[in-house]
Amino acid sequence: MWRAVSLFEDGGLVILGHDLGPGVERIFGCREYEFERRLSAADVSSLRRLLSVAPDGDLLAAIGERFESSRDLEAFAEEHRIPGEFWNRIGD
Repeated sequence: MWRAVSLFEDGGLVILGHDLGPGVERIFGCREYEFERRLSAADVSSLRRLLSVAPDGDLLAAIGERFESSRDLEAFAEEHRIPGEFWNRIGD
């Protein structure tokens, strides 16, 4: 299992994930799953406000301190109506 959270120069943010192996196979019937959730710059501004991070503050550090997993971050964003755009792929 691999996860990454990155900021873009335009102010957007992406949450990436890639899972391989028997755990994926038990859930999906194949051995690979990957996903991407993108938040726009406006969505990131909302996230900063909710996390009390200044516009020039270190958002990635705040995310790392606040959330145990990327799923926790995604759930927080969804709970606060910041859904972003979601893409995934299931299959080998």
